Amino acid sequence: MPIIVYVFMFLYLLGNYYLYRRVRPIISSRVVRGALAAAFLFFFSSYWMAEFGKHILSPGLTPVLRWIGSWWIGFSFYAIIILLLIDLVRLAGHVFHLFPAVLLKSSLAARRFFLTVIGGGVLILLLAGYFNARKLRVTTMELNLPPSCGYMSRLNLVFLSDMHLGVMVESSFLEEIIKEVNGLNPDIILLVGDTVDMSIPEIERLGHGEKLSRFRAPLGVYAVTGNHEYITGVEGSVKFISSSGISLLRDRAVKINNSFYLVGREDRSAGSRFKEGKTLRGILSGLDPDCPVILLDHQPARIDEAVEAGVDLLLCGHTHNGQLFPLNLITGAVYKVSNGYERIGETQIYVTSGVGTWAPPIRIGNVPEIVQLKIEFGSSN
Repeated sequence: MPIIVYVFMFLYLLGNYYLYRRVRPIISSRVVRGALAAAFLFFFSSYWMAEFGKHILSPGLTPVLRWIGSWWIGFSFYAIIILLLIDLVRLAGHVFHLFPAVLLKSSLAARRFFLTVIGGGVLILLLAGYFNARKLRVTTMELNLPPSCGYMSRLNLVFLSDMHLGVMVESSFLEEIIKEVNGLNPDIILLVGDTVDMSIPEIERLGHGEKLSRFRAPLGVYAVTGNHEYITGVEGSVKFISSSGISLLRDRAVKINNSFYLVGREDRSAGSRFKEGKTLRGILSGLDPDCPVILLDHQPARIDEAVEAGVDLLLCGHTHNGQLFPLNLITGAVYKVSNGYERIGETQIYVTSGVGTWAPPIRIGNVPEIVQLKIEFGSSN
């Protein structure tokens, strides 16, 4: 697994220990304290038991653990942030004598009430985030690209990313995504990575494969791999996606309707594991220079490479626009373009916030989106 997964697990463990230590003092009974420690251990480990024990646990238990663990990730994330901020304010008040001493002390009853209010507030926030994550939005933009090398003058392109198909994606939500996409009457549909999120047998048991095959577009449905295709097991993921009638572009280009090139890059997490991997210039070499190039690359981490290679339109996902505020501040600092549309030189870039979620089925401070690009070939911007 990527090193970032282990870093996340370590920080998650520290955060949960901090949260436990903040809650423990309000409980006086040793028996209840023991139950609290057991509950924290169970909630913390549920997601990881589901993830790492999926091959030995019963098929009915894994989804339950994943749901519990995913919601706990969201709950503990905001509870830790709120309590940390409070502790920092109290520390600053103590060090710099900002508040009267009486305000820095509280009775046991007051602390119990205070933590109960925080817990209730976080639950309300998560519920709002859940309903927000299940309300699809369509972002429509009109773009101009260089003249096509065929007869096409317009293209109705619809793209989406980060469906994260698995237990956390209800069948009804996947059906809604497909209905919304098909309702836009796209000429072509593009899935820009992280289509799957868990083991393929689990996804197949949910019937997601059959639904995935319902995307409809006259020029086809194309996809690229994302980092979660590799976390899940790339060859099984590729086979599953392909069996749904979707064409995977793995460091290769296809000419669409003799009018433009569609290029798909293997996700950067592949590293040397994808033996046929090529540089972008290598993929583009030999292509007709008079044809516009639309590039799919799951992570917006190779933007400079796309600009230098003269790509006309780059489409990415991966960031979820943070998914849980204020993580968007981190994605914005990491990536040159972390969300939305931007133009660098002659290259136009769109990074979508995606339609799905990772772990907690919650979005706070951003929305799930399907992107419709109404492209006109041959017009200047």
